[in-house]
Amino acid sequence: MDFPISVPEHFRIIAHRGASAYAPENTALAFHLAQEIGCGEVELDVQLCADGIPVLCHDRSLEKYGYGNRLIEEMTSQEFLELDMGKWFSPHLFSDTPGLTLVQLFAAFSSSFVYHI
Repeated sequence: MDFPISVPEHFRIIAHRGASAYAPENTALAFHLAQEIGCGEVELDVQLCADGIPVLCHDRSLEKYGYGNRLIEEMTSQEFLELDMGKWFSPHLFSDTPGLTLVQLFAAFSSSFVYHI
């Protein structure tokens, strides 16, 4: 049986790293799903690559994602974008999910969200 949830008007629904319960965090798919379910605000994490390009990732280290202790600050943004940021979440459903730069996020979603960085 479904029980609808009534959310008071003054509440703000903020998708943490996109819809990170349903898709790999800080990926285009996670933000697309957040948009689809009606979130007007998103929280995201930004790290700087060696070339100064901001990319979306929670930690400095890529250990959580299966890449050992590689640090984002020691790789170029192109190297980061070549990583699979979805296999840790679900190798069967989300393998080959690329990372995302901050510019790519803004280009894809522009004013769709209020951003919390």
